[in-house]
Amino acid sequence: MVWPISMIKSLFSKKPLNQPLDVDIVVIEVKTRIQELIKIQDQVNTDVTSLRDKAKEYMAHNNKTQAEYSLKQRNQKINHLKFLNSQLLTLQQQYQNLTQQIQLKNQLQVLQIANQLSQQLQKEFDLDSYKQQIIQVKQDQEMVENLANMTDYIQVDLDEEMKLLQLEIAAEANVPLIPQVSYTVQLNRSQNYNNQNSNHNSPQLSKHTKVYQ
Repeated sequence: MVWPISMIKSLFSKKPLNQPLDVDIVVIEVKTRIQELIKIQDQVNTDVTSLRDKAKEYMAHNNKTQAEYSLKQRNQKINHLKFLNSQLLTLQQQYQNLTQQIQLKNQLQVLQIANQLSQQLQKEFDLDSYKQQIIQVKQDQEMVENLANMTDYIQVDLDEEMKLLQLEIAAEANVPLIPQVSYTVQLNRSQNYNNQNSNHNSPQLSKHTKVYQ
C-alpha cells in the first residue's frame, strides 16, 4: 500500500514544526519497499543465470534457435536488473538521508525528504504493476524500447555468447566426470580451439588445465 501524499502531509500539519514530526509511516513504508525490491532483484538475478544455463543446454543439443532465444530473454533480464539496481540505490540513499535528518532533528529537512520519498513511492514503486513488469518478462519489442528509455540498454553480443557456450560445452565434453569432485576447466585460448575440437570423439586433454577444488 502507498500512503497518499495528502495523508502524509496532513499527519505532519497536525504538529507544529517545533515539535517532533511523526515520520514513522514514511520510514516503515520506504524500508518495506527496499526489502521487496531486494527480493525482486534476487529473483531477476536468478533468472539471468537460469536463462544462460538453458541456452547452454540447447546448444549442447544443437538447438541454436532456442539457445539464441534464451540469450535474448537473458538480455532483457539483464536490463531489468540494471534498472532495479539503479532504483534501489536511489531509494536506499534517500532513506539513509531521511534517517540521518531524523537523528539530527532537522524538522524541515525531514518533512521535505519524506514528501519526496512518498512521491517517488507512488510514481515508481507501485509493486502490483512493477512485479508484473519485472518478473513476468514480456518478449515484445515495445517493452524493450521502453526499458531502454529508462536506462542504458545493455546488449550482450549473441554471437560471442554462443561461441563461449560452444567452448564451454566442448571443454566439459573433454573432461572425464569424477564422482564427488568439483572442477573447473581453463582453456588455452592461444590455440585454434575450434579446429582442434571439430572431432568430439578425439579429446585433446593436453590442451586443458584441470583445476580441482
